[in-house]
Amino acid sequence: MTDQPQTPTVSGIKITVVSIGKQRTVTIPAGSTNADALTAAGFSEVGYALTLNGVGTQLHERPDNGDILALTPKVDGGC
Repeated sequence: MTDQPQTPTVSGIKITVVSIGKQRTVTIPAGSTNADALTAAGFSEVGYALTLNGVGTQLHERPDNGDILALTPKVDGGC
């Protein structure tokens, strides 16, 4: 990972999507949503809690160029 945001390209913005043991950088059209970034990176939209640059986020929100979208698997259960 780099600490510097990447420059937007003509075709869109670069987003890094990370999950346990996986990291993918994808280019998506400007104005795309977090859900679009997940799809482009090959991840499911269900079963994860999302953070964008360390702050909780939702599927409908729009990332910016150079953002890091992190997926944490949801854990259900209890006694």
